[in-house]
Amino acid sequence: MCIRDRVGAGLGSFLPGCDRAALSIELVLDSEGRCQRFSLQPSLVRADLCLSHGQIAAFLDASQPDPEVPQAGRVSEWLGHFKTIATLLRGQRFGRGSFDVPSAKGRSFYGREDDRGTITDPLTARALLAEVMIAANAAVASHLRALGLPALYRVQAAPNATDVQETLKLVVNLGLDLAPAAPDMIEPQDIQQFLQQAIEPQTRKILSSLLLPTLRPPHFSATPRPHFALALEQYVTFNAPARHYADFLTQRVLTALFDQGRDRRSARVKEGVNLQDSACHGAITWAILPADLHQDLETDFALVAGPMSDRERTIQD
Repeated sequence: MCIRDRVGAGLGSFLPGCDRAALSIELVLDSEGRCQRFSLQPSLVRADLCLSHGQIAAFLDASQPDPEVPQAGRVSEWLGHFKTIATLLRGQRFGRGSFDVPSAKGRSFYGREDDRGTITDPLTARALLAEVMIAANAAVASHLRALGLPALYRVQAAPNATDVQETLKLVVNLGLDLAPAAPDMIEPQDIQQFLQQAIEPQTRKILSSLLLPTLRPPHFSATPRPHFALALEQYVTFNAPARHYADFLTQRVLTALFDQGRDRRSARVKEGVNLQDSACHGAITWAILPADLHQDLETDFALVAGPMSDRERTIQD
């Protein structure tokens, strides 16, 4: 099943009855949504049907679904499972300190799942899908870093502590007494706790509007650095290559891994490791890609990180 998007339709999107070449990731989760292991592989995907956001919302809200949707019972069951998984992933994200800052600004077609103010209603189809995409992207980032492969990371620095402290002075009139755990360093858990203390919807809306400008916009880097809002040590995106050039570049690295990756130190070693599975993490002590290809990718990513970040800021503005 795929989600219909009038802008992206036909641009490499999944269409009912059509085979599409793809890169797939399989996440193995425990009962609480923790990722136990994962594997990546090139695949061929054929969608059975395509639904709009409104049609999916009707299923998720348990309201009257569109009678024209084929296999409605099967779709309802699948979306129920999807909602459960996404809710578990959201719980894990918040458990490590991540947060959502609601924004009055709309989300554009080119918006990303880690944009400030993206996930405002956790029960919408877009929000549920974003939780799964974040988990998948985080897994890919950990894989690229564990294998020592070049990557175009999406990073977000912590907000300036002074800016946050000045903002907190303004919320005293809201009846909130907020303070970070450490006055000279802001952690994701601080922002999360601030928002949790704003119980009244209007108070939370005002607090969110004050906190949002203190959050630095995410940008690209060829060097792995943390992503503040997602509370992750590294993060990449790979799920929308038709929309985002960074995702295309990540898929370029993964394709090189599949096609040219060395799964053993030398030809004398009888058994190699599975480079497409997270089980290989910690077992690799050799360069996986040919030296010239590795260098080319590193050089390309270092060159495009700055201009791509600038271009994205222009689009957002």
